[in-house]
Parts: sequence; C-alpha cells; structure tokens
Amino acid sequence: MVAGELFVKEAKQNVIPILLTFLFISFAIPVRFLLGYINYKDVEKYVSELSLSDYITFESIVFVILMSFFVISLAVNQLGTERSKGTMEFTLSLPFSRTKIYFTKWVTGVSIILSANIISIALTRLIMFAIDLEIEHYFDKYFYLISMLLMIYTITFAAGALTGTPFAQGLVTATVLILPYILMILVIIHIEVFYDPSGKIIEDIFQFFVTNVYGENEDKFPILKLVFPLIITVITYFIGHFSFKKHPIERNGYFFIWKYLNLPVQLIVVFVGILGFGAFGSYTNSDPIVGYMIGGFFGALLGLLLGYLLIYKKGKEAGK
Repeated sequence: MVAGELFVKEAKQNVIPILLTFLFISFAIPVRFLLGYINYKDVEKYVSELSLSDYITFESIVFVILMSFFVISLAVNQLGTERSKGTMEFTLSLPFSRTKIYFTKWVTGVSIILSANIISIALTRLIMFAIDLEIEHYFDKYFYLISMLLMIYTITFAAGALTGTPFAQGLVTATVLILPYILMILVIIHIEVFYDPSGKIIEDIFQFFVTNVYGENEDKFPILKLVFPLIITVITYFIGHFSFKKHPIERNGYFFIWKYLNLPVQLIVVFVGILGFGAFGSYTNSDPIVGYMIGGFFGALLGLLLGYLLIYKKGKEAGK
C-alpha cells in the first residue's frame, strides 16, 4: 500500500525532477508531430507527391534516449541523491516500514510516467485526427514505450537500493542497460572467430531475433516487445526491494551497500574485458589464438584496474 504522507513528502522533495520528467514525456511526441507536420507543409509547396508519413513517424531513438535520461535522473534523485544528502536516514526513521517507503517512492515515479504518457497519447491522437494521419499499431507502440520507460526507471531505482552514491547508481544502471547487447555482440564475434567463419550461424541467430522478437509481419505488433520489458521490471523491482529492506544504510558512500557484491562484479568486469579485448586481438593478429591471448591479458588488466578504481578505491575513500 502507498502511504499518503510519504507520497506527498516524495513529491515535494523531488518537485523539480518530477516536473521536468512529467513535462517532457507529456509533450515530446506531440510537439514532434506538430513540427513534422509544419515541415511537411513547408516542403509541400515546392515538391509534389510527398507523403506525410515521411515527415511524421512514431519511432525516434533520440526521444527515447531523452525520456530515459529524465526517468533515470528522477530515480537517482529519489535514492542516490537522497543518500548523499544524508536525508535517507530521516526518511527511514519515519513510522513506516522499509517496504512501504520503497514501494511509495517507486509508485511516485511510475505515476509520473503513466500520467505523462496518458496526456501524450491524448494530445498525439488529437493531432493525428486534425491532420488526417493514421499510424499502424499506434497504441501498441505507445504501450511499448511505456513498458521500456517503466523498465529503465525500475532498473535505476533498484540500482539505487544496491549502491551508496548517485554516481554508482547511474553507472550500474548504464551497465545493466548495455551489458546484454555487449555480451550478445561478444558471443557473436566469438562464434564467428572460432566456429563460424562463413557467418551462417550468425545469420540464423539474427533471423531468429528478427522473426520472433521484432516481428516480420507488418499487420501484427510483436508481443514479445511488450512482454520482455515488463518481466524485467518485475524482477528488478523485487531485487531492489530486497536490497532496500535488508542491506545496511550505514554503508552510504560505498559503491555497493552490500559489500559481498564487490568481488562478483569485479569478476564480471574482468570477464567482459577478456572477451572484448581477446576478440579484438584475434582480429588484429595474424594468429587468432595468439592475438586472443594477448588481447585477453590486457583486457583482464584493464578490468582489474577499473574494478579497483570504481569499486574498491571508492569504498576506501568512503570509509575514511
């Protein structure tokens, strides 16, 4: 259950990031549609047989990145910044359980994302009606956008429950968001280097994702695009909830609040460094195996150095 007093406190405490997030998500897509239509009308005077859909499309990676930046900033302010300011101790001293505090904070951000998107949907639909434009799978694409924003927000929120500083929260969020793509690329590179020089296996893997995840049929929006972000949202919410409830608040300032995460994360950094630099070395050396070993060695060193500077050194400085 959401505690009303906590909800009001959270809204007042983060009024600026909440307002900026709400305004940008509410008006980004409608304004983009309007600007696209104005541009279309300007060019229509000089060029015949123009298509309005060439100037107005729903998909825009720039807007998704900007929306993600705002929801990430909101989550960082709710947890990481509050820890660094020392006000988290006051929040935890209030007569509410940690579960209720965490849930209320999360619901605050989710409410902003959902309400802003509802306004965006309504305004965009009005604009589409006014300019006589129809976009296939309009609502499905909005649902996908909402599910992605909820996933990114919840991942950032959970990272804030695991880490002791705003910097650590942001870095863990960025790492979690890009790590699956990095690992997939590294796996593909390793398959190509050691098992599949012809590229046949890579082609089959790519075709599988195109067919089952992104969808080849224009008449049907691929349901997996909606389901996957929602599953990740649920999983990361409970990870963050468990950490917020169980891990010690007195380790503020350390990279990870739960110190036993230091070594596993360090090993992951080293492992990714070995795979990445090893693959690069195999491409740049006449002998792929020798090049892989040399590249992997330097990747391991870099991983150890990064882990020390970002995790262990930060922890030592926080403990002073």
